[in-house]
Amino acid sequence: MADYDRLCKMLSSQFVEDTKTGVLQLGLYGMAGLGKTTISKAL
Repeated sequence: MADYDRLCKMLSSQFVEDTKTGVLQLGLYGMAGLGKTTISKAL
């Protein structure tokens, strides 16, 4: 679980605020098998 905490801390600084709505957004994209679903679940 400590690895998830470390990844969440690192990614939390990458969120971007939408200026129209004020919603924080983060885009996760890439090839299959890189862990996009895993990090989405951890967040």
